[in-house]
Amino acid sequence: MKLAYATATPEVAGQVLALTGGLEDCFRLLASCGYDGVELMPARPGEVDADQVCLLADRYSLTVPMVCTGELYGQERLMFTDPEPARRRAALDAMKAAIDLAAPFGAFANVGRLRGRLTPGREDDSLKLAYDAFAQAADYGASRGVKVLLEPIASGIADFLHSTDDGLAAVERFSHPNLGLMLDIAHMIAEGEEVADSVGRAAGRFDYVHVTDSDRLPPGQGTWDLPAVLDALAATGYDGWVSVESRQFPDPATAARSAYDLLRPGQT
Repeated sequence: MKLAYATATPEVAGQVLALTGGLEDCFRLLASCGYDGVELMPARPGEVDADQVCLLADRYSLTVPMVCTGELYGQERLMFTDPEPARRRAALDAMKAAIDLAAPFGAFANVGRLRGRLTPGREDDSLKLAYDAFAQAADYGASRGVKVLLEPIASGIADFLHSTDDGLAAVERFSHPNLGLMLDIAHMIAEGEEVADSVGRAAGRFDYVHVTDSDRLPPGQGTWDLPAVLDALAATGYDGWVSVESRQFPDPATAARSAYDLLRPGQT
């Protein structure tokens, strides 16, 4: 398995579940810790200087495995189910910009909170809007060499596609060669899943994993048995990316290093 760390791009405001600050400082820190990759977390992906990211990835011998779209919703409030057509178009355009950002690296692009919320009284219409957007994103991603991954989100945050089984069913329903699944340990635990059981059921059908510790603390600072999670992943033969998405506590350098120290011994 390969280890990445979520890193916000410069236009992202405030504190998010990622490193923040100058990109070069972030790349330098992660390289010094020993990470294999940097997961990009933009709010406005069309504003990110992909050439600079390529230069930094080369300079620090790091890979970019994922462009995470969570802050397209978190900061820009974009969603595929928005009742306003112009806002829906903006959400899909932003998703395409995220795919464009991922393309030079052959990275994944995910859909988590960006899928949006269901409009009360129009739930079926909202689901159709979301599924249509998934298909359009997957088609566009295929044209750019970027696989799109659905991320199940816990029910306290989203109102559909919550569990690993929900995600598996959605991917099976679409049967689109460019639409896959990713897992997020925090959302799995919030949904009451036994992580090892869910990972076993999903074996061979997911492409990426987010990890954090309890209370969104960096791995190694909370109470969850993350080495057991890595063992469960390894038992399925998973050899893809595991990416840290957590609070930067007590400071970014300590967070990144403590996460690496806990997770790297379990990497195979």
